[in-house]
Amino acid sequence: MLTPKYRLGNQVILVSGKYAAALYDFAGGRIQRISAGMGNLLADDCLGLNRSLSKKNILVMQLSRALTERKFLEECIGNAYENYSFDHVHPRFPPLRTISFHIGPKTTFDDLNKAEHIIHDAISKLSLGSFAFLICDESNMVAEIEGIAERILNEFQFSLCEFWCDGNKATRSTRCSKVKKKYRDRVLIADIKNSKYASAGITEDSDRLVWPCSSKIDPSMFICRPDYYHLLKNYSESYGCIHFDSEWNIFPDVSDLGYCIGGFDEFLTIEEVVVDKRLIEYWRFSKDKRGKCQDCEFRYACPNPLSRRMGTGLASQPSNCDYDIERGTW
Repeated sequence: MLTPKYRLGNQVILVSGKYAAALYDFAGGRIQRISAGMGNLLADDCLGLNRSLSKKNILVMQLSRALTERKFLEECIGNAYENYSFDHVHPRFPPLRTISFHIGPKTTFDDLNKAEHIIHDAISKLSLGSFAFLICDESNMVAEIEGIAERILNEFQFSLCEFWCDGNKATRSTRCSKVKKKYRDRVLIADIKNSKYASAGITEDSDRLVWPCSSKIDPSMFICRPDYYHLLKNYSESYGCIHFDSEWNIFPDVSDLGYCIGGFDEFLTIEEVVVDKRLIEYWRFSKDKRGKCQDCEFRYACPNPLSRRMGTGLASQPSNCDYDIERGTW
């Protein structure tokens, strides 16, 4: 359900759903659910740009009878209204946010060399912001991985390296410590089992990581920021991300190993990968196109990824959302 979005002030957006609407206060990082009727009233007033201040004050009073946060509403309605849009023009090669590689027990030195070349090309040609290594406990190439990271970080001053390590605590504490000590805040070392990639845990099948997608979404996870609103309004949460497993299969999300773009041997360069129609379709599959999400007033603040869906189709409903969009209850 594609619905109008309006700016009610410098930092407030009105988003309509099928059964309700919501006010996104970017300045305060707050979201307020309002009824569909109130949303329509606000939307109508957004179009009345020449209304007098007294009429706007009356509108505030009408809304404050239904809502307790009057100050919030006054901040929303106290400024001039205007249509609000975040249109974005795609370059030929979309910028990459991150590339990740699974380093498994079968990873070879040639594989690491290939990964280094891909990272180098992605940073220099596609504005890659960060790269990550998902290191399996059986991998004995930590020194070589550190060498790759050090060369990249030394050449490209604005890049960020992440090491996601499996294994016991003693093993993790010693991994990649040399490059972390040298580059400090530009290097992150974390435990795969508790990482952003696998909030619900992880299992390992010899040479392949399996990322479960069972954790339930709730309002405490919402992100109310202009940049995040822009991302979710136009793209999926995985926009600009690419993951390579240990056999060089390509995925648009490290937690969606059921959606394979193909093998890297099908492409000549990383530039060919990022313009592949299968990857672009996934990146551009925003919540406006997904079952249930498209009718939800919180869709532009909800970080629930496309990978957490009931069926194989991208438009399938989310598998871990208990929100009743009609009643507004969790």
